Amino acid sequence: LGNALLHPRRHVEKRYFALVEGTPDAKALERLRRGVALSDGMTLPARAELLRGGDAQKAARAIGTGKGAGGINASQLANAAVREGRKREVRRMLEAVGYPVIALHRSSFGPLELGNLPRGSWRELADVEVGELKAAIQS
Repeated sequence: LGNALLHPRRHVEKRYFALVEGTPDAKALERLRRGVALSDGMTLPARAELLRGGDAQKAARAIGTGKGAGGINASQLANAAVREGRKREVRRMLEAVGYPVIALHRSSFGPLELGNLPRGSWRELADVEVGELKAAIQS
């Protein structure tokens, strides 16, 4: 199950909060949404947006850059969802459009949300969650 979930061919969506250098403009976000040319080929289109308000605060807490949420410029926070799982894909995509990543946090993997699980912690998956993950690799 783990190998299938991680394989780029399965296109299981992974969502990330990214703290980037600068403030991504509409052109950069559109490039991410169309797909970006990387050294190993074009990426699939990503869902990408700047975060505002409560979503930005949530992302700042999750990223935990050591400065605390108050030390992060909210205009530098983005939400990105990719479906391939290439090595360092989100970092490489954001750098390719001119916004290198300072900090990155995966907030969900397929149907599973990280939620409030503390950094470095883990928990066993419920049977229903395992079923949802199996369904994610079938679609």
